[in-house]
Amino acid sequence: MRSIHTRRRSTQSTYTDRFNNRSQPLPHNATRPRVIRVESGRITSRCWLTTNGRRRRGQSRLSRRRTLQHTMTNDNTTRKKANAVFFAAVMVISMVAVGFAAAPAAASNHEGYSPANPYQGQDVTFTNDTLDSANEYELRRVTDTSSGAVSDSEFETELSVNDSTNTITIDTGSLDAGDYFVDDVGGTDLPSQPDNEDTFEVRVQSLSTEFVDDSVDNAGGTEVDLDLDSNRAGFNVTVTSDDFAYDDEELAQIFENYNTETSDADEEFTLTGVSESEIATNFSDIDAGDYQFEFNVTDTEASDAATITVNDVGDGELDIDPSSITEQQGDIVPITVSATEAASSGTLVIGNEDDVGYQANVSITDFGDQDEITIYFNSYAAGNTTAAADDIVWLDEEDRDEDANIDFDEVDDQTTGINMLDAGDYELAVSTASDDAAETLNSPDNVGTLFLEERSTAETINTWTVSDNVAGDIVSADDPVDALNNRVGQNVTQAGTIAEGDRVVHQIEASGLTGLLEATDSDSSTNQLVSALGNDVLDSNTEAGVTGDNSSLDLRLRETRESAGPNSDLRTVNIGNSTVDVVVDDEADTLYVIVDTDSIEFDNGDTLDASDDDVGIDARLRVQDARLLEYNRISQTDEDVDAVSDLHQSSTGSFTVTAADGEFDQDPYNVTNTEGQALTGTTNLAPGTELTLRVRSNGDTRPAFSKSDTVTVAADGTWSSEFDFSEQNVGDTYDVNLRNSAFETNPSVEGTVVEQTQEPANFAVSELSPQDVTATVGDTLTVSATVENTGGQEATQTVEFRVGGDAVASQDVTLGAGNSTTVEFADIDTSGLDAGDYEHGVFTDDDEQTATLTLEAADTGDDGGDDTGGDDTGGDDTGGDDTGGDDTGGDDTGGDDTGGDDTGGDDTGSDNGTDDGGSTDGSTPGFGAVVALVALIAAALLATRRND
Repeated sequence: MRSIHTRRRSTQSTYTDRFNNRSQPLPHNATRPRVIRVESGRITSRCWLTTNGRRRRGQSRLSRRRTLQHTMTNDNTTRKKANAVFFAAVMVISMVAVGFAAAPAAASNHEGYSPANPYQGQDVTFTNDTLDSANEYELRRVTDTSSGAVSDSEFETELSVNDSTNTITIDTGSLDAGDYFVDDVGGTDLPSQPDNEDTFEVRVQSLSTEFVDDSVDNAGGTEVDLDLDSNRAGFNVTVTSDDFAYDDEELAQIFENYNTETSDADEEFTLTGVSESEIATNFSDIDAGDYQFEFNVTDTEASDAATITVNDVGDGELDIDPSSITEQQGDIVPITVSATEAASSGTLVIGNEDDVGYQANVSITDFGDQDEITIYFNSYAAGNTTAAADDIVWLDEEDRDEDANIDFDEVDDQTTGINMLDAGDYELAVSTASDDAAETLNSPDNVGTLFLEERSTAETINTWTVSDNVAGDIVSADDPVDALNNRVGQNVTQAGTIAEGDRVVHQIEASGLTGLLEATDSDSSTNQLVSALGNDVLDSNTEAGVTGDNSSLDLRLRETRESAGPNSDLRTVNIGNSTVDVVVDDEADTLYVIVDTDSIEFDNGDTLDASDDDVGIDARLRVQDARLLEYNRISQTDEDVDAVSDLHQSSTGSFTVTAADGEFDQDPYNVTNTEGQALTGTTNLAPGTELTLRVRSNGDTRPAFSKSDTVTVAADGTWSSEFDFSEQNVGDTYDVNLRNSAFETNPSVEGTVVEQTQEPANFAVSELSPQDVTATVGDTLTVSATVENTGGQEATQTVEFRVGGDAVASQDVTLGAGNSTTVEFADIDTSGLDAGDYEHGVFTDDDEQTATLTLEAADTGDDGGDDTGGDDTGGDDTGGDDTGGDDTGGDDTGGDDTGGDDTGGDDTGSDNGTDDGGSTDGSTPGFGAVVALVALIAAALLATRRND
């Protein structure tokens, strides 16, 4: 758009309105038209001006809606012609100029609000071609909209036009959040109900500032984060405090980790380009006290304050807790180092090269957010450069997460070229002297001692059984060791026979293995063991000249000879093709190797099958690592050690894999047509195994029914469930199936719904004889008891006689419902027991009766008589000569030595069981000495009668 000015005449007082075809008087302050607007090569508007040079209000809006053609009139016709010629010339000139003026003219007509979405406190500039300082304008707040336009609004404040810029500036500092627009009071230049897009939105900036800690030290750990949150990014914030001037160096130091500006003109300290939520602050050497900081956004109303307490602390020191640590050679040693007051870094020295030939220097560069960190030291890999640095010394993972850090190099920071550390005492020293091991040894803050004991390998492997699903829970737990230990005795049970489908747990006690496993640099205990089984971990076997199998460990599971049979090859389990999991208990020096029996594959390709006979397997873990066995050092002094194999250490054990089976406690299994009918049974599958119990109608039973439940095997191998048969009829028949993938054939029984079920057999024990009894070690006992089947069904059970919890005799007893019998256990030998009190009793599957057995030590000294040669034990036979102990009268008037001559007191032919030494008779268990005394008195009386 371009404006072309004509010569001004002040005498004209009228103009012709061609739209209305009539003459209109000019305003009193108007001149003739002096501005012609040319757009796109044609005249689109023309307006008259008032004497003050401004458009008449309301006329420019009309000029935008339609093309006006104005014809200037004059009393003089000549003047009209001259004006017409002049007007034509103007058109020609305008057409030439339009190409140059159109583009920049369009740019200068920008209208609207800037910024369109200001934050409260920011100024908004409104630009519009119709603005006139003579007019009245106001800011209105949108209260309702409809169909994309404002439908209702309310007055907010009056506005004025800036004469120099012909714009309106709006201060949003006092405006609430919402949409606003500018309106001309009483005019039509600006719409009173603009489109939504022709309004501007005022937003309120949020600002929240807070130090993440309430306090900070002025020495040591002097940094603390300032948490600064806002709904806006990329803004500037002034920082003020009553304790610091804007140009104070301490203020600049506190915020030295962020972009700042200091303005002397404005006397302001400003954080620029704030967009992060946390700003690191540093209060090193700041005086102790409470400080408050005010934060104000420079261009909005947002502000907040934050306070912090600065503590005055000393230099501090490092300590080792506990100061005495005991581990076995080859194990991983945890060393806990704590820091006090301002101490935040330092040095840990393990050993002293001058004293023990080994030293490791660990630089603690930062304790992070912790006052205590744990450093792990691998006594197996110490001194070796083949192992990575972080397999020799490393920081606890949780401490790393808290930004703690250490430095250690396997070459520069330890004594190298040595074998595994000898058993012995190793000094531990710490100090705040960073990277200065010599000063730490000479002037430590604190010291401790690492006691390394000789490692060992237990001879026996214990085996346990665990179900597949429980094993999965254990190995996937955050702490597998705790998960395993918490299940011992519940669903992890010690067993030598493992049902196929369960997992066998090999418990191997061997110290010093944790360091070797860690040195494999594998990511899990299972992968560490697999690596050690297939590799020479630190090349120690290679260096020792081992050929063939030079792996550090060897795990062999091989079929037993008894299982394979004579003249058959022994099959070996292919560990690599079987499912194996490993749990390592560092504290107990125990390795748990868990093997899934369902995945066992032998080296000849055979697998276990439920239809096979029981398969016995010998397990052996062999330690064959030259470094762990200290071969190089031992072979120098022991002439009998010529090869690493001379030092191999093995743990062995065995187990049997048998077919999984289960059974019901009743067959048939009848129930009544009521709720809560129990179905019970047993299985050899591991505790924790889940079984599916299904009851389904059979035969002509109508209506047909089906019920199922998932049951879990208890610690004692039993399982149980309850079903509701209340909707079934008496006489309905059904099958009960116990299902598990480990069963070759799912156990099943039939059953019938009956009016009343028989109670299962119950073997009750009573009338134990004798009960509390005293005997001498070496005596024989005879014990009896009554066993009665108080249940409703016939059954067979094994009845045991136990002493001290151990079964010493047993017999199978079959009883019908309501029947009873007396069981007797004769000639129970006590010679294998020590003197003392024992619980003894008779036990069935359902009941028991016990009492106390007191065994006294046998008298091995002289009993006061000569009785040499066996004559008349305990006396000189004063009642008769009976020399040599033979009853010369032979009549045995006591009547208790029927058919015997009692030569030498040996009652070998006696029918009452009284023998040498007062042995217990079957009818009077435990009272042999009393019977012998009675016999002696009877003999004396007989002798007296003969003398008479």
